[in-house]
Amino acid sequence: MRKRSKIAWLVVIILVLLGAIYWWFWSLGNLPADIQPRIQLVVEKGTANIIRSGSQDKEKASNGMELQPGDQVMTDNGSAVDLMVFDRAVTRLDENSNLTITEASLNNTTFIDRWKLGAGRAWSRVLRLIDLDSVYEGQSSQVIATVRGTAFLLAASQDKISLLVDHAAVREAKVRNTKPEFIVGGQWMDFKPTGEVQSRGDISSTTTVSNDILQRINIEEDTWLNNNRQQDAQYLEKITTAIMASLGGSKGIKPDSWLYKVSRWSEGWHLSLAGKKAPELKSRYIGRQLGQVYDLINRGKSGLAYQMLSQIEKDINALIDGNQGSDYRTALKPVIGKALLAVSEVDPNSNVFRFKISMEDLYALAWEDVPAQTFYARSLSVDARLDEAERFKCELKDSDQVKEAINAVIQGMARQKNDFDKIKSGLTNNQRTILDEKMQVQGLRLDYLNKRLQACSVPGQGAELPGATATSTTATTTQTNPPSGQPNSSNSTAPTTQAQVTTTKATTPTNPPATQNPSSLGLIRIELFAQPNPANVGDKVNLFVKGYKSDGSTLDVTANAGFQINGSLGTLSGSVFQTSKAGSVTILATVNDSGKILSAQTSLAINQSVTLSRLTIQPTNISLKPGQSQPLTATAYYNNGFTKDVTSSVTWSLSNSLATMAGASIVAGNSAGGVTVAATYSDGGSKVSGDAYFQIVATAVTGLQ
Repeated sequence: MRKRSKIAWLVVIILVLLGAIYWWFWSLGNLPADIQPRIQLVVEKGTANIIRSGSQDKEKASNGMELQPGDQVMTDNGSAVDLMVFDRAVTRLDENSNLTITEASLNNTTFIDRWKLGAGRAWSRVLRLIDLDSVYEGQSSQVIATVRGTAFLLAASQDKISLLVDHAAVREAKVRNTKPEFIVGGQWMDFKPTGEVQSRGDISSTTTVSNDILQRINIEEDTWLNNNRQQDAQYLEKITTAIMASLGGSKGIKPDSWLYKVSRWSEGWHLSLAGKKAPELKSRYIGRQLGQVYDLINRGKSGLAYQMLSQIEKDINALIDGNQGSDYRTALKPVIGKALLAVSEVDPNSNVFRFKISMEDLYALAWEDVPAQTFYARSLSVDARLDEAERFKCELKDSDQVKEAINAVIQGMARQKNDFDKIKSGLTNNQRTILDEKMQVQGLRLDYLNKRLQACSVPGQGAELPGATATSTTATTTQTNPPSGQPNSSNSTAPTTQAQVTTTKATTPTNPPATQNPSSLGLIRIELFAQPNPANVGDKVNLFVKGYKSDGSTLDVTANAGFQINGSLGTLSGSVFQTSKAGSVTILATVNDSGKILSAQTSLAINQSVTLSRLTIQPTNISLKPGQSQPLTATAYYNNGFTKDVTSSVTWSLSNSLATMAGASIVAGNSAGGVTVAATYSDGGSKVSGDAYFQIVATAVTGLQ
């Protein structure tokens, strides 16, 4: 009896242990609850009151209070509050101000927020709006400020409404259903309460700023304005953390943990039981992986991070191209959109910048089933490059970064113009208006940026910044194609493309390179290209100089140019630069056109050559029965930490005749013994080999005599 009792207890214990193991294994594939963001009130100081929608009674505001469309917020003297809207925007009310939320919603990628300022002043910082249907509008009286991602201030008094744009741009800053006005970061406008424009100017020129703006905003001294700028930086950091947390990147097993593969098996188990919800669940798993990539980068493990990102990109492409491609696109759009929003303010000098570029590309890929939205998604990349360029400071002399960003903007705008011509006939009137005005605003932002760049070269106003002569007209100028092997300026918006924006000078530069074949060409400026850029150590980089005439025509003036390299990372022979070391160099080109010296420069990034380091074959050290087939996978590893599946490109061999190869699968023969499969792979002049061992086990035969 005791023996049976012990056995029963043992069975119970085993079942409990198995249940615990199963529960633990299942939990590895769990995702955190999808908490929907809300509209929340944050009381910064003093007291404020709320009048709820449909009510006339005042309610004292409390920190963390949830708001709804139709609610009115009022601040007292010496008070300030923040309205946090769905983790997509923040509106800060100054003292003695009142604001009503007229509409607010968040549905997948579509974010809508409309509010009306009755009195006082409100500062808004809006993240990028990532689809055509999203809207952010601030209104006061008949003045409506419509934006698609910006920082701006709206101030209202009895006789005047003032609008100041601190970052990006505002579309339509006057009464609805009239021709819109556009103002960009660094500009302001005054309106009558009826919506007519009274005056406008630049923030940098305080002598032209209206008295109302000076009194209400006090550009040079107002601590409220400066505090808002500082709080914007804190807000962006906080929102990045919140959005990444919503993806689940901080939860679950880390990719650099030995348990990570186990967690992926658990995810596969969840997916196998998900049925029709599989696309949504898989998309959320991809979102968690994107959050994990971001976490790895911030922890200094970029090699593993970008290896993981490469696999995610392959997975997304496979899902979209599969039988349920439409379902996966729908589920992936908000997930990738969140990741894009989280890194939308990342600068090129950040370790996360490459991740940001990948998110821009993946988001556009997810929208490829809708031409208008695809165009809009790609235009977000142009907006991002403008944002990056607009953050420059003259005293930092970060001209290369600014030039590269401007160059990408010009290329992106040129491509947009061509793409828009192809799709505009199939657009609705509203889509056509939004996209057309978006391109207009980008041109205005570029022109204003160039104005600021030119101010940097004025004595006493900052260090000279090459790139000041670039204008938005490049986007509509007919360009001749460079010679074979030279860069085409209209095929990419990637910031890694070499800078094409240059400074054209009518003065002789210090220690200029000798020009070749001085002649009368009638040039007004030149541009310098380096291809490839970036280059690897050992590459030959071809230099190409394009000349521009006043009539807009272009010609190849490489033969007329002299070149000079700033940096001893290679040797120059004519218009060919032979790289020898990793780093960055500045290349200067000069053309003598009838005594007028035109110069242009660009930066060239030289990377250490990427070479193969090893090859692995999986699986290995397993047993096969006679006739059994086992598919193999060959993975190449590079010295920069990246990996690539090269199964279809390797050369297979066997150590003996105990097995045969059928494509990339080993097939066991009928005899027992050990066999080694070897694979060889070549890339860029490097060759690596790997092997895997298999034991063929003869089938045992037993029977009764």
